[in-house]
Amino acid sequence: MAVVLIVDDDRGTVEGFHAVLRRAGYEVATAQTAADGLTHACQRRFDLVLSDLKLPDISGIELLREIRIHRIDVPFVVVTAFGSIATAVEAIKLGAADYVEKPLAAAALLTVVRRSMQETTLPAGERRLGEEDATADPRATRALHVIAQRYREPGLSLRTVAREVGVSSEYLCRLLKRHTGRGFVAHLHQRRVREAQRLLRETGLSVKEIAFQIGFERTSHFDLRFRSVCGESPTAYRGRHGNREPRARGTATVDDE
Repeated sequence: MAVVLIVDDDRGTVEGFHAVLRRAGYEVATAQTAADGLTHACQRRFDLVLSDLKLPDISGIELLREIRIHRIDVPFVVVTAFGSIATAVEAIKLGAADYVEKPLAAAALLTVVRRSMQETTLPAGERRLGEEDATADPRATRALHVIAQRYREPGLSLRTVAREVGVSSEYLCRLLKRHTGRGFVAHLHQRRVREAQRLLRETGLSVKEIAFQIGFERTSHFDLRFRSVCGESPTAYRGRHGNREPRARGTATVDDE
């Protein structure tokens, strides 16, 4: 049974998340402060941490940083009612599996939990390998080929690729990490961002058009992932590297949704 740690001082949120996760078959532990959350994380193994951004002692981002300092490899999701692009980018750079905003419906919560458990960080000290090392295993090579061919599909998932390769989702995630240094979600977003960079440099497509063309369903999600990889927005990247004027029928802003 997978175990989820909820770190939040809002009783309503904790009770709601707790009920949804227990009904779905998860074991749940709770903490009201970052300090208690860190203590829990150090004392036992969790499959996921769901943490509020605003905690009584330190922020959820600081808790994530402390967990990484303690070399605890656990998927971490920041949940907040006060979202911003800057904090979302910081969370992802620190290794957060996701950054989501309240309120979160039961179905959305379960989707976030299941998806985040598929994408974990590398154990501390593990060497990051290049994609060329995937040739050590033909199944990894096949998986990378499938991703390269289908990354533009909005619904492309770890399960879909694993099915094509002929292995389980869990095994494929471990296989990709061992041979490329990244899990499925990170590799997929890296591939999409590389294509976005090319389109920003070489075409007049709007940011919204590029986001949809490379598989993102929301421009804001594309902007977040692009910033986490490149350290700047798609519009800023285009301004420095490529076409500054998108076609008249599109725009180059995140608000264009």
